[in-house]
Amino acid sequence: MRIKPIYGLAVAGLLVGSCQSRYYKVEGYAHDFAEGDTICLKEASATASQVRYTTVVDGKFYFTGEADSVTLYEVYASVAPEEGATFFNVAATTTVELNRKPQQSRVSGTTVNNRWQQLGDSINYYAAEMKRLLQMKANDTLSVRQRAQATDSLHRQMSDCILRTAARNKDNPLGQYIQANYKAPEFR
Repeated sequence: MRIKPIYGLAVAGLLVGSCQSRYYKVEGYAHDFAEGDTICLKEASATASQVRYTTVVDGKFYFTGEADSVTLYEVYASVAPEEGATFFNVAATTTVELNRKPQQSRVSGTTVNNRWQQLGDSINYYAAEMKRLLQMKANDTLSVRQRAQATDSLHRQMSDCILRTAARNKDNPLGQYIQANYKAPEFR
């Protein structure tokens, strides 16, 4: 008699698993952009002819479609393409917040995109610290040497952060993307 409930659970599990969505949804926020501004979505490696478009309505935008594979995408406003965001398009809902500089655009909503955003935040932190060091005025040769050492240390930390992220994510698209596209510098 106990076999029937277990069998029923197994069948229900198979049905739920087979109904998993193959579709993606991008829920976007573009409060810094005007009503009616065009928002573009494309694979990071795609040509201009492969761009999809939508418009900002009430500070929001949406894209939906079939997710054949996990691919890196770019989303941006046509009036400010340099202020866009990149994310991994997966069969789920991804949230994109497009912002004007100096505020960074952000992505979230899936494990891989949350980790992608964390990596981006870390890289932005290291880059800002290096920029701050390089903009400091040097009064003597010792401070120049100390600044160079501090910059080198930050560069090494940033590289280690990227490599650790790749190692922690080796079995998902984020780790695979980093392994395929990042070459660690050869420090001396």
